[in-house]
Amino acid sequence: MNHRLIRAIVLIGYTLLVFKLILTQSIQLFISPKMMPFIYTGLVLLVIISLHQLFQKEEHEHHGDACGCHHPPPKKVSHSIALYAAFLLPLTTGFLFTDHVLGSETASKKGVNFGGSGMSLSVSDSANDSSSEPNEGTSRAESYLEDPEAYLNSLEQQYDQNPLLNERPKSEEEFASAYTEHAETIKNTEGTFNITDDNFVRSLQAIDTHLGELKDKEIELTGFVYREEGFNDNQLVVSRFAIGCCVADAVVYGIMIEHPDAASLKSDEWVKIKGNIQSVQYGESIIPLIKDTVMEKVDKPSSPYVFEDFLILSN
Repeated sequence: MNHRLIRAIVLIGYTLLVFKLILTQSIQLFISPKMMPFIYTGLVLLVIISLHQLFQKEEHEHHGDACGCHHPPPKKVSHSIALYAAFLLPLTTGFLFTDHVLGSETASKKGVNFGGSGMSLSVSDSANDSSSEPNEGTSRAESYLEDPEAYLNSLEQQYDQNPLLNERPKSEEEFASAYTEHAETIKNTEGTFNITDDNFVRSLQAIDTHLGELKDKEIELTGFVYREEGFNDNQLVVSRFAIGCCVADAVVYGIMIEHPDAASLKSDEWVKIKGNIQSVQYGESIIPLIKDTVMEKVDKPSSPYVFEDFLILSN
């Protein structure tokens, strides 16, 4: 069995998988755009390692015995099959199931922050703005490749200069004050305030923490349908997954709406809604509620997640 060739094929397979994810933009289903510089760097390293493995000479059977660093491949075919299957299985899965989008099933396990509910804090306007640019990942990657040390220093300075990142809010009042400016923006916007991918978390947090001030304000947003047990037939939650770094840290944010046709919608269908901010008792909390709602079905967006940095309120 030619282990060198098999290893090279496995490495080339992972290289092609990463390249496919970047080319089809499916990579955005797994990581935040700010992580793209590291993905591009990893891709380059994979190419180098793959070529090295493909063209290197066969090792001598006893190479490394003197230093005790030799790691010979398994002698039994069954052991070799088991070894390479551990690498080929996730590789095959990656090629076959790269378009999976998180939805209601995951949301039910993670729990949904209704209107924010004081659970997390959006802190980086610059990150929000940049995530809307389709080529931002490329520009960040170019900056990293040109001067990796300067790029990492700039990220460190960004966090050092942001007081919300250095010190978590210690009280509900301090937490709410972080959204006063954005709440004023929502309130003073003439007509309907449009909640976009760039301000989704920030807007829901502002509405939640300044609910009294924003009552009766008309807003518009898009998200997937989510329900919990105990909802009335005319109630559902319009939700989005927010990702700060990668899909593993995804947090679900949503806002409850009431609409007479809510029961006809299936979970995970995407809708665009417009309505007025009200409030409702949910459990032991008062949460935002959108009433007088105009609702229409829409296609799932090409980028179903929102990419905003957020923090957790200190206990």
